[in-house]
Amino acid sequence: MNWYHISLLLCFFGFLKEIRPSEPFISDYMQLPYRNVTSEELNRYVYPVATYSNLVLSVIVLLITDLLRYKPIIILNGICGIVTWSLLLWTKSFHSAQLTQVSYSLYVACEVAYFAYIYAKVPKEHFLAVSSHTRAALLMGRFISGILSQLFLYFNLMDIHTLNYFTLGAQIAATSITVFLPSVRQSIYFYREKTSSDEIIQESHSNYKCHLSDSQSVECDKCQQAFTLMWKQLKCAYSNRQIVLWSVWYACGMCAFVQFFSYVQLVWIEIDNRPEVMWNGAIEAVATLFSAAIALLASRLHVNYINTKFKIQLVLFALSMSASGAIFVASNAPNRFLSYVSYILFCMFYNFTITISSAEIAKELPDDSYGLIFGVNTFFAYCLQSILVAIVATDTFELKLSIIQQMNVYGGFLAIVGCLYALLMVISSLPSSNETNTKKSDLNRNSVVDENYVTI
Repeated sequence: MNWYHISLLLCFFGFLKEIRPSEPFISDYMQLPYRNVTSEELNRYVYPVATYSNLVLSVIVLLITDLLRYKPIIILNGICGIVTWSLLLWTKSFHSAQLTQVSYSLYVACEVAYFAYIYAKVPKEHFLAVSSHTRAALLMGRFISGILSQLFLYFNLMDIHTLNYFTLGAQIAATSITVFLPSVRQSIYFYREKTSSDEIIQESHSNYKCHLSDSQSVECDKCQQAFTLMWKQLKCAYSNRQIVLWSVWYACGMCAFVQFFSYVQLVWIEIDNRPEVMWNGAIEAVATLFSAAIALLASRLHVNYINTKFKIQLVLFALSMSASGAIFVASNAPNRFLSYVSYILFCMFYNFTITISSAEIAKELPDDSYGLIFGVNTFFAYCLQSILVAIVATDTFELKLSIIQQMNVYGGFLAIVGCLYALLMVISSLPSSNETNTKKSDLNRNSVVDENYVTI
């Protein structure tokens, strides 16, 4: 199968997987009369399960994706979607609601295989084309999903409960496509082609004796080489100061976005829960469309106008503070429509900055370490998210913050990130010690010249 047909299958899978019209109204669905879960229980006991599950499952999936060579994880991605919406439709208990969050976390974690598959199966000269095709398919799926959900509810074609059947059908269709994806023979770590670097790694383990059979010994060496290569890539990447700086924002920005996205529906319910003001689906569609446009704009501006260190830090400071302000306004808005507008603005700010951050990290990395580094950065984002949830959302520290107060904390967290970039901007604008010494030496040299001139 050539790269074009692979791209087509990936696009169909990604498009159908994103057809989830019930998702913009999931918090409304989890409550009466459909499910017997209150907003308080969702906030403190159900949604935090997804946060902690993300933290654990992201590591497991990151490690086994390469070992299983991508395709099984893509199939698992589709199966988890089927399981998640089946649980939503045909279970009623409180514990099943928590189990749904675990299933959904695995569903999200498995998405890493979808993007890694491209680099493993598609020739390198077609990376950009396939990446753009699949990204466009995902965004188009989200946009159409939001439009469909709003139209179905507005014209009374479906209710919030029935939307889950539509979502389940889309997940089943998406999973059926994964069967036709060609298997991957080689992967980045466990099944890679032999290179000179691999030979060096193998030599470093030549003195290690595995008291196993020949086949088991081969597997043991393969795992050692894979983990050694991962460690070398991690050490090389995070020894780069630029990668560390951008990775910090990547993790912090993703943490704030995931928290805001996960809990914003509870904010809307708190502000106004009348059916006539529930336009969640339309707002998701608009946010997706605008976010796609702003991400494209960010890639162009990054190359042409803001590719210097000072300008990038200035932009990230401004956008971090703007995103923080959008969270504050969305959470404390007097009506739902102002909150909607702020939500759209936040999505735009986030997608603009995450595009720049990703580009800055990627340009410092070799191609075969993209997935690992971004996967580790995502893990750090989940770590930060888990800490925030434990502090402000659960009863661990007995703070008992309301959903509005929690959102204010998330906005404050992003404001602190913006202030850190402002501090970096100030530090980078100060002359370094080398520059100061150079200026002093030039000044001394000029004074000596002046003295000689006077003597003459």
